[in-house]
Amino acid sequence: MSKLNVLITTLLLGASSVAIAQPRWREPAPFVVNPPTPVRDHRVDTSYGFGDDARRDGWRHRDDGRSTGGRHYRSSWVALNEPMQLRRGRDVIDVNARGTFTQLRLQTTSGVSQIDRVIIKFRDGSRQVEQVNRRLDVRSPMVEVLLDGNNRQIDSIVVTGTSQRHGAIQVFGI
Repeated sequence: MSKLNVLITTLLLGASSVAIAQPRWREPAPFVVNPPTPVRDHRVDTSYGFGDDARRDGWRHRDDGRSTGGRHYRSSWVALNEPMQLRRGRDVIDVNARGTFTQLRLQTTSGVSQIDRVIIKFRDGSRQVEQVNRRLDVRSPMVEVLLDGNNRQIDSIVVTGTSQRHGAIQVFGI
């Protein structure tokens, strides 16, 4: 009986390893002799993150950065300033990026910074005040702030807090 169990086990293991070893057939990638050259259409300003996806989705953009046709969400984070140190207890960032934002991210680029509060001033004159009270360092490198309402144009951002000797932060928007 023991030899029968060994024989059955050997047959099952052998059959399963054969099933695993069989490769799957994959279609070969098509060979392109002359790939098409990309067409650069400069009629749409893509500097504020809308790019080819906007044209493909049928979005049209005005010169003032607002889009028509519905809501649009950026596909990647945009740097809104160069890395800065909070030496005087606060710093103001004038946002020159066109378009709208739904979220901000404050991220450390070096050292340690204490972020107390972020004040976002929108183009329509309204403000949003966020009490952050977070220390940004290697262990906790970023904090994200959701913007009230969707797709808001930002005029400026005031960041209050302190940076240690080599501490610097950078603000991104999406």
